[in-house]
Amino acid sequence: VRSPYVPEWFASVRSLPFGAIALVAALVIGGISYTAEGALPGDALYAVKTGFNERVGSALTFGTTGNVSRSASLLDRRLSESEVLAVEGKLGQSVSASLERSLVTEVQSISSGIATLQKQGDYTSAVSLSTDAEVKIKTHQAILSELALAKTDSVSNDVSTFLFAVEEHRSTLQALKVR
Repeated sequence: VRSPYVPEWFASVRSLPFGAIALVAALVIGGISYTAEGALPGDALYAVKTGFNERVGSALTFGTTGNVSRSASLLDRRLSESEVLAVEGKLGQSVSASLERSLVTEVQSISSGIATLQKQGDYTSAVSLSTDAEVKIKTHQAILSELALAKTDSVSNDVSTFLFAVEEHRSTLQALKVR
């Protein structure tokens, strides 16, 4: 007996094997996740990229060295995004502030991880990882400086403001090697 409260299409879905439904769901989620990898701040799929993809990647990263390396990669990713947005003239105050919050999070994670490595006596990894993060910031800093010079006044101001924040984070990472 068919219920008047259940739509007819639902009855046909219920008759599908669970595996087929799971496969379709996995393909849809995987496709969205894959597409989100190219998203920039302000794009519709950026929340999927940062809220799902990157969290899954972080959850699958183990050990202090792995976590610091992952944070450095995310730092690099945020700085690359800022460059693309600067080129497109979309690095406004709100986007810049959002990216800066992400930079703060990653630099804190890197700093904490490096401090842990130093306490454990793994100075080689600590120096290597802090140098790697610092080089990434310096490289992006140079690119952003060039972009600030090449852009109009309003875009140049946005990039310059963001550059100031990047310099603060580079100084933080640079100080880690002194300890």
